[in-house]
Amino acid sequence: MIKTLICLLTFLTLSSFGSATTDPLLQVDPNEVDLTKDVGPASYYASISHPPLIEPKAGHLAVDFNLENLDGKSISLKELSSEKPVVMISASASCPIYRNVMFQVENLRKKYSDKIKVLLIYTLEAHPAIDPSPYTENGSGQWTLAVNVKERILVRQTSDYTARKQNAVAMAERYSLDSSSIFVDDINNSFWQNYGKFPNSLFLVDRSGKVYFSEAWAFKSIDPVTKRPAFEKALSQLLQMPRLEP
Repeated sequence: MIKTLICLLTFLTLSSFGSATTDPLLQVDPNEVDLTKDVGPASYYASISHPPLIEPKAGHLAVDFNLENLDGKSISLKELSSEKPVVMISASASCPIYRNVMFQVENLRKKYSDKIKVLLIYTLEAHPAIDPSPYTENGSGQWTLAVNVKERILVRQTSDYTARKQNAVAMAERYSLDSSSIFVDDINNSFWQNYGKFPNSLFLVDRSGKVYFSEAWAFKSIDPVTKRPAFEKALSQLLQMPRLEP
C-alpha cells in the first residue's frame, strides 16, 4: 500500500511538471532548484536604499543604439529622442524588483504617451534558475530566489538572441504588457554594458540626446525636499522646459 502511494505521488509530481512545461517561463522543474546554493548579491548591488550613481549620469550624452521590439520593429535612440523625451528601463522576467514596478511602468507609458516614449529594455536574466546570476560576486554564483520558485518564473540564462526574445515574449503574454514598448538587448548585452549594468535601472533622455536623469533602481530614488520619487520631479521639470538644441 505504501509503495503504491509513493509511486502515485511520484507520478503526480512528474505529471505536474510535465504539464507546466507548456509555460515558457517555467523552464526548470521547481524540485530541482536548491535554494541553499543561493549566494546573494555582490556588495555593489546589495543596497536599494543607498544605490551607486550609475553612468551615463545626468548631463552626459546618451549612447545611441538600435534595438528591435517584440513586434520586430527596429528603433534608434537618437531618432526617438529627437521626437520626444525617452524613458528607458532595464528589466527581465526573473527580476522581482522589476515585477514589483511592472505596472507602474505601464501606467507611466499610458499616462504620458503624448509627451514621452517609454521603452522597456529586456536584458540578460537577473535571477536565472540554476545558472549563475550576473549580480553575484564575479557573476559566478547561483541566486535563483524563493519568490521566483513561488511565482513559477524559473528561466535559464539566455545564450542567444532568440531565447532572450522568447523570454521577453513570455513575460509580455503572462502579464498582458504592451509588446511594442518592449525592446530586446542584443546578445552582446550592448545596452546593459553601456547603461549601468543594473537589473532595473532608469534613464530619462531629453530631446537633445543627453541624459537628464538616471537611477540604479527605477522609481526608488527619493527627492529630499518633496519626499516623493526623484524621477517624478525630474520628469516634471523636463516637460516644462523648452527644447535645447545640441
